[in-house]
Amino acid sequence: MLLSIFSAATIRVDENIRVGRINVPLSALGEAVGLEGEQMKMERGPGLSPAAQFLIRGDIKSMIKVPVIDPNDPTAYLLISTRKPSELAGAINAYRG
Repeated sequence: MLLSIFSAATIRVDENIRVGRINVPLSALGEAVGLEGEQMKMERGPGLSPAAQFLIRGDIKSMIKVPVIDPNDPTAYLLISTRKPSELAGAINAYRG
């Protein structure tokens, strides 16, 4: 018997953004933007960089994209599925203020 249990990842934003295995200081991030529709499909499909870190859930129809601006970090950007892209992007961008 195979039993799978799925739970939503908790997103925490303080001095870092933490979600799943992603843990990046906000000081290493550029401006976060919300994505939906065709733009989101492109980013999580053929436009996805091998240098990206991502937490994508197919049942969530929006996400944020955040560039990693730390020159010492090989990660190009973060892609994170969220039902509240404006709120999450706002929290990250408020730190950058």
